Amino acid sequence: MKRASITFSDDLETKLESYLKAQPTPPSLASLVQVAVEEFLDKQAFIMRGYKQATAELDLPVSDTEVETDVSLNHNQYL
Repeated sequence: MKRASITFSDDLETKLESYLKAQPTPPSLASLVQVAVEEFLDKQAFIMRGYKQATAELDLPVSDTEVETDVSLNHNQYL
C-alpha cells in the first residue's frame, strides 16, 4: 500500500472536521480519502468512455386514472 502526505486548505479541513463530527462512527481520514479517490477515478473512467449524466428528469405523463395496479403481476400483457 502506498503512503502519502496530503495538505488540505483551511476550508476543506473545516468541512472534513464538520463531516467527521456529524458521523455516529466517524471513518478514519485515510479511509475517507481512499473512498473519495476511488470514486473520483471511477467517475473518470465513465467520462473516458463517453458517459454523460442526464441533464433533465424523465417526465412521464401519467395521471392516477391511467395507472394499472396489476402491472407487476401481469407485465407480459402490457409489453
